[in-house]
Amino acid sequence: MRLRLPEPYANANVVWRPRQTRTYKKESDTTLTNEKELKTLEDFGSVLERVRKQAAENGEQAIKNTFKQFFAKHKDEISAVRWRQYAPYFNDGDPCVFSVYGLDVKLTNPPEEKNDQDVEDDDYDEDEQSDDYRDLWDCGKVLNKQTHEAISAIQKQLDKAPEILEVVFGSNSEIVVTPDDLSVEEYYEHD
Repeated sequence: MRLRLPEPYANANVVWRPRQTRTYKKESDTTLTNEKELKTLEDFGSVLERVRKQAAENGEQAIKNTFKQFFAKHKDEISAVRWRQYAPYFNDGDPCVFSVYGLDVKLTNPPEEKNDQDVEDDDYDEDEQSDDYRDLWDCGKVLNKQTHEAISAIQKQLDKAPEILEVVFGSNSEIVVTPDDLSVEEYYEHD
């Protein structure tokens, strides 16, 4: 097939070749392995086992890196973050499913506490107020907008990965992250 070219190129010796079409897979079309398609239960089991192994080996470091980036920007407001993860002992007949519970923050410079007359009995839980940690959602007015958004984004990431957090830290655990450290302690004082 001869293609008629515009005047400046008319004398050039050009052969037109049709473009090769390329098909691209969507990201959702790819499998978790580059080796083969997942067709059998055994294939899925081996992939799941590899993911668990990788989570166990690298999960804690990934969480440390996430919080290292967070504290680099926000340690002037938050000095520590804690969450608890466990399967409840009793759930009114419903299955006792492992979950991650409550992201609490320790403020670097906490505001002055209200006196007992300003706190309603329904809002005050003596056990939770005994340490310096506060529920993330109670800190919305205390933290600046960027810090609250950043820690809320981490909370969403944690909420999406309970299976991985269980593999990394185990059940019945309290995890505390500071700018310098990550510690895991047993936590059995739950439902």
